Amino acid sequence: MAVQHVEIGTVVDKTINTYQSRFREYVPYYILFNSLMGILLIAAVITVIFSLLSLFNPQQASFSVIGFVISFIFAVIAIGLNYWLNGAAQYSILFNRPLKESLEKTRSKIVSLTLLALIVNIVNAIVISIAFIASLVVYVLFIIAIAAIIENSGVAILLLLLGLQVLPLLGVGAAAILLAPLNIFPTPVYLYENVGILTAIKKSWALGQNIRIKLFLLIIVMTLIFAVASQLVTAGAIFIATPIVVIGFSLMPQWGISSLIISVILAVLIVMTLAGVIMPLKQIWPAIAYIERKKPIREEIKEKKSLYTEPLLSKKKPIYVEEEPQKPELTIYCRYCGTKIPHDSVFCPNCGTKLK
Repeated sequence: MAVQHVEIGTVVDKTINTYQSRFREYVPYYILFNSLMGILLIAAVITVIFSLLSLFNPQQASFSVIGFVISFIFAVIAIGLNYWLNGAAQYSILFNRPLKESLEKTRSKIVSLTLLALIVNIVNAIVISIAFIASLVVYVLFIIAIAAIIENSGVAILLLLLGLQVLPLLGVGAAAILLAPLNIFPTPVYLYENVGILTAIKKSWALGQNIRIKLFLLIIVMTLIFAVASQLVTAGAIFIATPIVVIGFSLMPQWGISSLIISVILAVLIVMTLAGVIMPLKQIWPAIAYIERKKPIREEIKEKKSLYTEPLLSKKKPIYVEEEPQKPELTIYCRYCGTKIPHDSVFCPNCGTKLK
């Protein structure tokens, strides 16, 4: 497979075009999944609150453990739904299949997709923490050395305070650049190349060779685009949800605090549900970046039966092409020299003898 550089503008343009062309296909599923995840997370929070309250009651202390277990199960299911939908969306881009079919194809991979994402998040947390601490230690040692040389503790303290504002950011930034491939490619590699979790991580790391800074900038650009779009959607969701909270507050004299709690829960659920309108924009671009980084040649598209084509990422509505069964290639052998040749050959390409 031919490896190419990733152009930030190309990935952004194709992501937006794909989001527009498949908006009606993606958004209903994202709204449904976000509603389910919202319900599960709210149930988990409520269960945790009641479990904490039961700790103060000796007679109900045993129920608190059960409550924590139930809340944990709710949270795990919500996380699994999120990574399932994320994987299905990227599968639909990689193989140009409908999202409904992609959900069915990736259903058996829910656990693997979740584990892959959790491993990547853990690696990110460990490396960034080490970079942060190491940058602080190096800078403090540097300041101590400077203070010993210039014999002026006041200047050393000033340099220390100024450096503490900048150096940790540089350390974290360097770690983020280093980890950029792991925050883009693992899921597409796992789905498209059909490899194991650790192999997907190794291949993703290799894909970042020589372009880690560009990948880091791509992450920043796509994060900013998503942040602006999500702020607009969230503002609209809050505008819709605010009257519900106001009504709940106004009913407090009759219904008590429960009316306010219910209205707040409904408002949060509305905001989380409407966030599904913009979520595809966040989850499809890594697959597009992977395709641009490792664009298949025609022979491999035919071999792997990948239906990704440029029109998919244009403003036109994508067309799902049915796969054609491959016909076996018929061959014969030259009766003069024994060379393997196509069955319809008139002359042998090796010895030149006329066969028909």
